[in-house]
Amino acid sequence: AGSSVTATDPGKGAVFALAGSTLDIESSLVSLGSGGYGVIITASSSEVRARDSAFVLTAPTAVCFSLERGALNLTDCRLTVDSPLGRGIELVRARGSITGNRFVIDSEAPIWCDSSSELTGFLGNVFQPFSNGHAAVRN
Repeated sequence: AGSSVTATDPGKGAVFALAGSTLDIESSLVSLGSGGYGVIITASSSEVRARDSAFVLTAPTAVCFSLERGALNLTDCRLTVDSPLGRGIELVRARGSITGNRFVIDSEAPIWCDSSSELTGFLGNVFQPFSNGHAAVRN
């Protein structure tokens, strides 16, 4: 808790790549700059919990959290995605609780879930595009 992780990668980069694991992040800053595809956390069959943290991602194609199976619990976080093709969250056959977060991102679908995924909590999130200062609240 209370730490900072910064990474850069000229090609395809991930800060955390998990399989069958649990990751807890609290009161921290995690950032990545990638020249290609960038992802802060990619996880398979894992549980990811983040609270009161900031995630900053800059890449031509970008996803902050990409989970296949498993669960994501994101509470009181700020996700900033600077990308022409960016998403905050992608869930595939996964569960998610996304509450009280601020997303700064230009995207038609800042959160994407397949039909097998389940959002058990989705409250109090704010979505703010880069292109203007007008924030939209969607729940």
